[in-house]
Amino acid sequence: MRIVCGAKAGLVLVLSLYAAGLASDSKSDNREAMRWFAIGQSEKDPDVKIQAFRRAVELDPGFVDAHYHLALVYQTQRNFTQAEQSLLNAYNARPNRISNELKQQILFQLGETYASLKKFKEAEEAFRGAKGLGTRNSLLPDIFLELGRVLLLQHEYERALVELEEGQKLNGANREQYAALVQSIEDAIELQERYLAAEQVQVEGKLGEAAALFQKISSQHPGYLDVEKRLRDLNALLQQETSNDPQAALYARALQYETERNYEKAVFTYQSLVQKFGAYRDSQARLEQARRQLESDQLAGRLEGEYAAGIAALHTHDWVKAILAFEKILGVEPLYRDAGKRLEEAQKGLEKESQESVIARYYTEGMAELEAGDLEAAHAALKRVHKLDQDYRDVASLVAEIEERISQRAVTGIDASEASRSPDSLRQAAQAAMDKKEWSNAVEILEKLYATNPHDHDLHEQLAWARANLRISSEEEDRVVIQHSIWMVASVVAAVIMLPMLGIIAFSPSTRARLHMLRGNYDAAAKIFELLLAHDPGRIKLYPPLANIYLISGRNDEPAMKVYKTILQLDLATNNREQISAIVAQNCLSHGHADPEAIEMLEKALQVEFDRQGTQAFQPKGQAKQ
Repeated sequence: MRIVCGAKAGLVLVLSLYAAGLASDSKSDNREAMRWFAIGQSEKDPDVKIQAFRRAVELDPGFVDAHYHLALVYQTQRNFTQAEQSLLNAYNARPNRISNELKQQILFQLGETYASLKKFKEAEEAFRGAKGLGTRNSLLPDIFLELGRVLLLQHEYERALVELEEGQKLNGANREQYAALVQSIEDAIELQERYLAAEQVQVEGKLGEAAALFQKISSQHPGYLDVEKRLRDLNALLQQETSNDPQAALYARALQYETERNYEKAVFTYQSLVQKFGAYRDSQARLEQARRQLESDQLAGRLEGEYAAGIAALHTHDWVKAILAFEKILGVEPLYRDAGKRLEEAQKGLEKESQESVIARYYTEGMAELEAGDLEAAHAALKRVHKLDQDYRDVASLVAEIEERISQRAVTGIDASEASRSPDSLRQAAQAAMDKKEWSNAVEILEKLYATNPHDHDLHEQLAWARANLRISSEEEDRVVIQHSIWMVASVVAAVIMLPMLGIIAFSPSTRARLHMLRGNYDAAAKIFELLLAHDPGRIKLYPPLANIYLISGRNDEPAMKVYKTILQLDLATNNREQISAIVAQNCLSHGHADPEAIEMLEKALQVEFDRQGTQAFQPKGQAKQ
């Protein structure tokens, strides 16, 4: 936060002085002094003005006006030391013979000068003296404003707010400047609270969390208090702690992800930490907190995607798509932005179209949502079709089928809840949900099981598989809502119906594998890639997609580890490098590998993390420092 002390232009104050009329005691009876004073006022060259005013005060040391105007010229030249002395001379020349109005203006300028010299206590005293010399004049709003600014610079936030609140009550107060200064104080209070919170965390011994908090303060407010020194000290302690402790290293990495709001990676890292080392520090609580935040962010992302799709549909007059998008938003968040107003806009547009066109659009949208796996959205669209025309195509049977599927899913959820005390029943319910590709329900049930059986390897793999598919289904849903429904239906027909029926296009093996991936048939895609690599291991472009399938499937068996290691050794391009590195490193730790290849892989994984965090290079055990 940067605070700049305001300074009033000298000429403005000169004009205001003479407009109000000055007491004769501020002038001089010495004609020669008055002549030099007039020269100083008429000249434009600052150096000539200074010489003239200095000559005037030499001839008459009690010439208040000359001292005051000399100070104003020094201020324009930023010679605040000389300005301070001239203002003091003006104030003390005839203290009992000049008007309170002139004293107030001299004190106000003295306060401005002290603030420029960073003499904040003296500035406060001068402004308070100026405030006490007037009750109903035009300078008071500026006095309160500058007094509040000086108190802010001294971190006297509460006192500053008191002065600003009093100043805002005056007529003629600059509302914009007052509002900006109040906002600066509120920001300063918030920053101070964040600093104190980070300091408390450090006192509690949570070094990684404290470093993350201080780093955030430093990035947003460079040079604030002693944050930079604290960061250096904390990083040195953390480097010493994490260099010999893999638990601390994982914990510090998770904290960093959490501070960066990368909650997906934070959840993965905390989960890895808990699985490998148990309840290290407060990792379990932080894992749950990161999960909740991740779900909140994902929901916000989906709502934003739906909103963008709705707005795009409005622009193309695709009223049905817009209505469905905004209804979906309002069903989750009734007060989301202006979704309600947008929904009314789409409904009014729809009223102008023919019923036949409306039915066709709703049917298209319903089929698209059904293909995407969103039963509720599909049911809403097709139910509208059925209400308008019960005999339209196969809408009656489709609605009945969707309602049955929704009912079965609800029953599965009830059974899982009722069987929460029975692990076998929970496993059956989870398997049923996975068979129906109801990934959200499956993840919820498996997490309950895994919470009570954290060392069950099969549960861990099932949960990873369900989470991966849930993430994929969410990403596919986001892609669906931003594509035009006509394009999607045409693509589905072409990919699912036309090509198998025609059977005249010969796909290459890699193309077939990617088609399997698009359909969610990952086992078939993996088999094709595995056969291709068995025939020709040099086809390095196939390793990243195969590794991606293994990650989605939660595999860390020997074939998968071989592919992961190949990607790291050959430095192949992939968006999942950190995840792969973590899996390889954990595999080395959990199996106690001592072979040179495994040690090298572990060192590389750790070195990548140290490089990312900007710490010193990793030193393998037994290797001498350079």
